[in-house]
Amino acid sequence: MVIAEVLIEQTPELMESVQPLAEILSPFFKSASLVVGGIFGLYLILIILRIYYDNKILKVLGDIRYDLDHLNLSKKLTYSRERKGPFRKLWGLIRRLLFRKKQELAVKLKKKKK
Repeated sequence: MVIAEVLIEQTPELMESVQPLAEILSPFFKSASLVVGGIFGLYLILIILRIYYDNKILKVLGDIRYDLDHLNLSKKLTYSRERKGPFRKLWGLIRRLLFRKKQELAVKLKKKKK
């Protein structure tokens, strides 16, 4: 406080020029201090900012997924919306096993012919 008093005594012109600005900004700082309310308000503001930026990131990731889905569709590959349930997975496994056995039989028949 002593430093502030010394500065006020040394620079009265500066204080007179800053006084209108301080009068304009003081109601804003009072209302902001009521809204923020110390550490709890700070955490509240940080949580709101985190939610905002996470939503922006999710939108960007959704756009990336959309682009990849359309690229995979154009290349005739599986894409994210083509989810396989447990029955489709089981049916695919059975088909692969049967196809493998057919290939093995075909290879054996070719060897016997030679």
